[in-house]
Amino acid sequence: MALIISHGCRQTKRDDASSPRETGTAASGANPSLSPTDQRGSTRPADAAACQWAASGENYRVPGLDVVADPRGRLDIAFHDALEALEACPSAEPQWYLLARTSELGVGHFPIQVLGVEVSDAPQAVRLATDRNPSSPRIRTVLARISGDVPAALEADAFDPAYVPAQVALASALTAAGAADEALRKLASFPRADEIPGTHTVRARALLAQGKLSAAITEARRDCEFVSNWGQAPEPGLSELVQRDAEETLGLALLASHSREATRHLERAARHGSVKAAQSLLRDKVGQ
Repeated sequence: MALIISHGCRQTKRDDASSPRETGTAASGANPSLSPTDQRGSTRPADAAACQWAASGENYRVPGLDVVADPRGRLDIAFHDALEALEACPSAEPQWYLLARTSELGVGHFPIQVLGVEVSDAPQAVRLATDRNPSSPRIRTVLARISGDVPAALEADAFDPAYVPAQVALASALTAAGAADEALRKLASFPRADEIPGTHTVRARALLAQGKLSAAITEARRDCEFVSNWGQAPEPGLSELVQRDAEETLGLALLASHSREATRHLERAARHGSVKAAQSLLRDKVGQ
């Protein structure tokens, strides 16, 4: 059977791929030594080999996000896998990263308990992960994105200047802080930045801030037409969030250009949860 994967601007038909719920495989990778029954670390204490597995560099991966019918459901499983793995292996940085990233993406349910700490929401989960792993560039990058803070983004960049998602997070924070010129210079200095889903939208926002509407529209459209390639991306993610931000930015650029096309894109962004798009639609309706 084929799956129809919705990508917002268009749909892609792919061969069927079983979800982790159907196969019983943990989203972050199966490990029999963590649990003899469900492979999720919940039935017996982990031994040294199990914790070594949990701390291995590849265990922040969430395979199949670009082919499963329910990527959000797969990420939800990864969120709970990370929680359970941390109970047995509290120093496993990949599991802390997976908890932070899935929380940032809006999956999982709060409040939760993490090693005896009550965590009320996603920002608190990310801060806890950062406190437990202060030298992790990828966790600090998640903190930078969720806070939108330039100092936090600079810290992530300082820990690993070659980690491209940190560069994109810094460019986004600089744009939000009114430093669009610096943001564009940062992106231009890293040609691989375009490998990160959502980078075109970050660039489009900077161009929009400079008043370069035509260039902003062109860049935002590139992410609006994004087709999931999370298997190659350095971080797991959700296509719907990439497209929400792209539609929002495209709609705002078209609105500034007095294009009738703006309403359609802002409505799409608002349906995906964009508060800024909803507010722009309301202001535009009131102004008519």
